[in-house]
This record gives sequence, structure tokens and C-alpha cells, in this order.
Amino acid sequence: MTDGARLLTLNLPSESTARETLECRLGPGRVAAEPAAVEEIIRLCGRLPLALAIVSARAAAHPGFTLASIAGDLRRTQGRLDAFAAGVPTDARSVFSWSYHHLSPQACRLFRLLSLQPAADITAAASASLLGAPPDEARRLIAELTNTALLTEHQPGRYYFHDLIRAYAAELLEGSVSDMDPMRALALLHRRREIELVQRTVTARAVRQIKFFF
Repeated sequence: MTDGARLLTLNLPSESTARETLECRLGPGRVAAEPAAVEEIIRLCGRLPLALAIVSARAAAHPGFTLASIAGDLRRTQGRLDAFAAGVPTDARSVFSWSYHHLSPQACRLFRLLSLQPAADITAAASASLLGAPPDEARRLIAELTNTALLTEHQPGRYYFHDLIRAYAAELLEGSVSDMDPMRALALLHRRREIELVQRTVTARAVRQIKFFF
């Protein structure tokens, strides 16, 4: 961080504001022509201004691409950063790293470990279990993460981060495994694989239920 610089925490824009962002960058006509694709893009971007800016920059650079095709690319790479790292001057990893490098070492560790949490959100008590630390310390570190907008308190005492930020945390965790004790590194990698299997199973079950319903 530059000396004297401060991070500003901003709330996520509303869905209508996110749509206006796309209209400003792509033109009202192009957005109005594919309302379903626009809605899906906004959903897959989680209304994150950074994600919307990257996707709209890609769409603007390729006026021949339909928004439906761009939404399809996002759908296929959902939960990964690859779709937000090509063809733009500043990618998602770079921007997230600005917040990450502003954290204390302990908060960095919690951020990485939170990628192992399979639930939609987490509490300070659960974070303390991940860290092997007292709840008061976990709350202090969570406050660091929320102050840098890497974590959001969506209900009192319950926190979550967007899939893109989770993917960034998982990449950092994988990268730090080589610096760990071999047994702990193996345990973390095994835990990560278990979570990925659970997520794939839940997704497949949801798809089967939708097909059965219709």
C-alpha cells in the first residue's frame, strides 16, 4: 500500500445499478437486446463492481460476441478466476491482492483457511476452530477481513465471501502448502479435495432435482 493511503469499504451495488453499469459501458441497446443474459452476468459476477468492469471490458472489446456467449463462459468457469483474467489491464487477482497485502499475517492465514469452509457463510466461532485460536482473536481477524472488503457480514455475526474471492483464497492456500509441515499440508489438500467433491455432488443433485421438477 502507498503511504497514507486508506482502503474504502463500499457496499455492493443494487441489481439495477449493476445493470446501469453495463448499459454505460456497452450501450443501452445491447443490454436491452439480451435481458436474460444480462441478468445472468450480474448474478455470476455477484454484483461485484470489479467483476462487472472486467466482463463489460471484454464485451466492449468484442462487439461481435453475444452477451449470452459471455454469460456461458462465466457459467463454465464459475468459482474460478480464469474468466476474469484475460484481455484486461488489471485482473481480479491483482485487485484482490491489493486488499490481501493490507492484512496482518494472522488475517492472511485466516483468509486462506476460509477457502476450506464449505458452508455458505461462517461465524467467529467456526473461524476460531479453523485457526485453532480463541474466538476473540478470530473476531479481531474477521474485522480485518471485513474492513478490506474481502469478507462481508450479511447477517449479524455471520460472514461470507463471493465465489471469486473464495477462489482467490483457495489459490493462495494451495500456493502456501509448500511452506507448511508436510503432514499439515497433506491434511489441508485432502480437506480441499473433500470440499470440492461435496460441492460437485450438491450441484449434480440440484441439477437432477431441477430436471425432475420440470
